[in-house]
Amino acid sequence: MMARFLLIPFSANGKEGSGLWKDRHDTKIERQMKILVAEDDPGQREMVSLLVGKLGCKALTAKDGKQAWRIFQDEHPRLVLTDWRMPGMNGLDLCRRIREAEAPRYTYLIVISGQNTNRDIVRGLTGGIDDYVTKPIRVDELRARIKIGIRIVTLENELASRYETIRENYVQTIRMFNNLIEVYDRDLGGHSRRAADLSLEIARRHPGISDDDLELIETAALLKEIGMIGLPAPVLAKSRVERNGDETALYRTHPEMGEIILNGIEYLKPVAALVRAHHEQYNGLGFPDGLKGEEIPLPARIISAATVYDNLIYRGGFDDETVVQKLLKMRGFQLDPRVVGLLLEVHKTAVEEKRLNHYAAMALTELEVGMCLARDFHGATGALLLPSGTRLNRISIEKLRKHSDLTGLTEKAYVYRSP
Repeated sequence: MMARFLLIPFSANGKEGSGLWKDRHDTKIERQMKILVAEDDPGQREMVSLLVGKLGCKALTAKDGKQAWRIFQDEHPRLVLTDWRMPGMNGLDLCRRIREAEAPRYTYLIVISGQNTNRDIVRGLTGGIDDYVTKPIRVDELRARIKIGIRIVTLENELASRYETIRENYVQTIRMFNNLIEVYDRDLGGHSRRAADLSLEIARRHPGISDDDLELIETAALLKEIGMIGLPAPVLAKSRVERNGDETALYRTHPEMGEIILNGIEYLKPVAALVRAHHEQYNGLGFPDGLKGEEIPLPARIISAATVYDNLIYRGGFDDETVVQKLLKMRGFQLDPRVVGLLLEVHKTAVEEKRLNHYAAMALTELEVGMCLARDFHGATGALLLPSGTRLNRISIEKLRKHSDLTGLTEKAYVYRSP
């Protein structure tokens, strides 16, 4: 199993001092925070609720575990204070159910109980609670423990916000690189996107690939040709058999050039390693490092197979049966045999879908809501306006027509239509 691809946490503006530990941030989040108080004793429930209010939080109250569970499902409070012994559903069962639920954010759980033996405390902690307060309640202690929970939830909020910023930066970076490939060579950009989609299809079927690996594979397939932007256009335009010795040597540098480009961004280094390896062959005759068999990272073997397949279909123009024959010849030689087996399954599915659908070229004035693009639609400058697979709606149709009116573009759109 390959190592998990992790995004590196960093400040979005590259500066220190995010404010994670500043009181002004804590105060802002405390005012917004909902705290659920589950207690069957009215006096205790009132006392704890008042304390929660004094801390600037909104108290949600429940008289038993079942009511508390319903409130949790509706309100998703960030912190729960629950008595252990309650009628119907006790506090520990409530905490277990909350832990098993797919809540949008982490919920901090504090159990209040007269059961204060080490065995009871361990039982509670193993049940998923975060903290434990014994009866009779000491207000100062309970206040301190609630504040600890608030600080932890506040930190989780801040980290989640940071992660979203990092995620946005990551996606924007990938889009920028992909646009760069698209502008350099429109066909190359389309090839990369198709190879990325196909790599995902294969990867999802492979038992050696986890869900955590899918994003890495998709990104590496999208950017595998980024090193091509350093090649002269005439070299890129020639087929393998048309290039002379110097041109072939120059072409073979593009995986290394891609690695160099992507290594400049810390969180793209795992992608860069796969970009370098995507032209390696199972028989050891690939480049740039002559890796063989399982020396080649599994994601790179998948991307390699997807690349070969797309070239056979779109550049070679081979029919479906010939594609199968060529893949069988490459299995265990140029391509990983197991990956080829999965690729043939994907191909079979694609052939069956093709029998059920066909596409036709249509003028932009003929497009209707609900139609699906069968090919990428490019603007007058070559930039991608809408990718294949887009289900057309009123806005996307207007976008294409406005672009056509402004640029004079007369290109037709290819759409799938039911037979």
